[in-house]
Amino acid sequence: MLTHCKHPWFDIWVNAAGKVTCCPQNKRSFGNLYTESFEALWNSSTAQDVRENIFNGEYEKAGCDKECPYLRGDFKHPSSPPPNEELINPEFDEPICESSYSINYEIIQKEYKNGTIKLKGKPLFIDIQPLLLCNSDCFMCGQPHKDPTKLSDEIMTKLDPLKPYANYFRWQGGEVFLLKNFTDYIENFDNDLMPNLRRYIITNGSKVTNDVVERLTNVERPVHFLVSIDGATEETHYKVRRRKYFKQAMKALKLLANKQKEQGRKDLVRWNYVVMKSTLGEMKLAIKLASEIGVDINFAPIQGNYPDENIFRYQDIMPRDELISIISNIESYSTNFDINISGFVGIHERLSNISNMEDSNPLKICISP
Repeated sequence: MLTHCKHPWFDIWVNAAGKVTCCPQNKRSFGNLYTESFEALWNSSTAQDVRENIFNGEYEKAGCDKECPYLRGDFKHPSSPPPNEELINPEFDEPICESSYSINYEIIQKEYKNGTIKLKGKPLFIDIQPLLLCNSDCFMCGQPHKDPTKLSDEIMTKLDPLKPYANYFRWQGGEVFLLKNFTDYIENFDNDLMPNLRRYIITNGSKVTNDVVERLTNVERPVHFLVSIDGATEETHYKVRRRKYFKQAMKALKLLANKQKEQGRKDLVRWNYVVMKSTLGEMKLAIKLASEIGVDINFAPIQGNYPDENIFRYQDIMPRDELISIISNIESYSTNFDINISGFVGIHERLSNISNMEDSNPLKICISP
């Protein structure tokens, strides 16, 4: 079974400065959309080199961060591909009908399987960071929260030609709803002539109002949401994010959960919860709250050089055996609930690779606002 990472074949990440890579956790830049065309960047010499290295299992040479949800603490192919929900990536849809997407889908699948490095296919997943500005100040996020850098309208429009070939466009920040007219932009982004086109937003929930939910979900193809809330109490949330909007974030989660139930869906919203020393003790409460609200929850291990919080890297915070016991107990508790609770596969992998992390120098990249 092929288990090399799919990102360099299926995905692109465009940050707020216009730089393009294969994902937020790869430091090898393909180039910049302000100065080059997408076509030139997609098959640049760097892009081809990254694909070749990853196909051959040389992730460190490819520029990857080994704490990422795919590698989970070790610079080698995983024995089996991580669950998609733990990668914070959706499953790609099978083509609905003969279309530009269906043709592209078949091409890119074959190119991935064959390890092709110069691609004819186009990305199925377009991940965009329209701005850096954020109303959170998470201590485990390396982004400059007050930086006003944002993508120009010209660059946002420059990506539009990829819509017929893609399955998902996703936007994350910063906090995307701080962007003026963002809701209008997302409303107008959909296209009835592209039945496989999906929209996805990562948000901290602080600006997701009832009006936003109604406008973006009361449509034939509603926007999908990943709401990032760390901790299950206001006190812990404030300790991590250092801003007081826990109640609003939980309200947003409930609004989206109610809309999901009303529409008879299962995939409209998911709660993403970063596991670290400060939030470990509230995982059971988070599971209980998620079940009561009616949303799935994903537990994502903290990444980065945080000696007081990264329990998956620093055994002096908590011995591995003790942490394994705690996690196993929480995992057992989670079986009492009928929601989808993901993350435990990745957590156990990180724990099994904990000795490999002592000399790690991971990228300080925030993957969720």
